[in-house]
Amino acid sequence: MSEQISFEGQRVKPFTVYDASWTLSNFWGAAEFQLNVKNLFDKEYAISGFNKRGGHFPGEPRSVVGQLRYTF
Repeated sequence: MSEQISFEGQRVKPFTVYDASWTLSNFWGAAEFQLNVKNLFDKEYAISGFNKRGGHFPGEPRSVVGQLRYTF
């Protein structure tokens, strides 16, 4: 995300967040496993501007989600 300007005219720093995904297919016959990681390096960043009352809104911390799918 490039630099942004808040409603109150403050600059919000640009940031880069890396996500990763890994998929394992065709095990146990017709099963598929997928692992997704958001914010791989657990970077702290602001997704919106600062205001006098509430400060900034931080971005999402690292999250890991696994999914198992079986087709029959």
